[in-house]
Amino acid sequence: MVFLAEEQTRGRGRSDRAWHSGPGGLYVTAALPLPMRLPPGYHGWLPLLGALACAETLDEIHGLQTRIKWPNDLFRGEAKLAGLLGDCLGDGYLIGMGLNWANEIEPAALAGRFPATCLAQHARAPLEGRLPFLLHWLDRVQLLQRRLIDDLEAAVDHLAARAEAALWGRARRVHFEQTELGAVAGELLGLTRRAAARVRVAPGRVVELHCGHQTPASGDDPLYDHIEVLA
Repeated sequence: MVFLAEEQTRGRGRSDRAWHSGPGGLYVTAALPLPMRLPPGYHGWLPLLGALACAETLDEIHGLQTRIKWPNDLFRGEAKLAGLLGDCLGDGYLIGMGLNWANEIEPAALAGRFPATCLAQHARAPLEGRLPFLLHWLDRVQLLQRRLIDDLEAAVDHLAARAEAALWGRARRVHFEQTELGAVAGELLGLTRRAAARVRVAPGRVVELHCGHQTPASGDDPLYDHIEVLA
């Protein structure tokens, strides 16, 4: 089951933030069966499937290189192009995606900590209808999901390699807020097999983060900034 909206006036983002999405974007929620053979510890891959599928679809259809900003955004350069959200509900899960297609970017979004952009500003040719893109994205999500179900160990290794290759901020100094360890800053190394972010917070010390969001790093901060980590 798939829900497609032309506009959202009461959308929901991470941490239940209210979200308004203007006309011209691609706003979709797909309801998919939860893979019963997927252990709960691997559920972190479910929203990343949507992000990885979106990145690969943009590359294949529009020749556009994008990056996945862990855990749930898609970036073109230093600007946000799309946001994704995953929710488990009973024996199913929802993947919601808001992709800035040809919508007007509001001034507040341009002036935020991470500015927003839209596909129409970067596509090599005039954009056609959104339906072919949507169907391609859904096919790719289901393909990645089937790989998780059919061979978990091999699929996780494959997904981690593909997601790391598209990971925004990798090998750079990054800041995380609202993680299970508090505020964390350090070098983003990559992802674990359970879709957690691996961050080197000090020489010889690496932590794994399963939740949180990235914020811009100050240009004059040292690589290993002060961190707050629970004992």
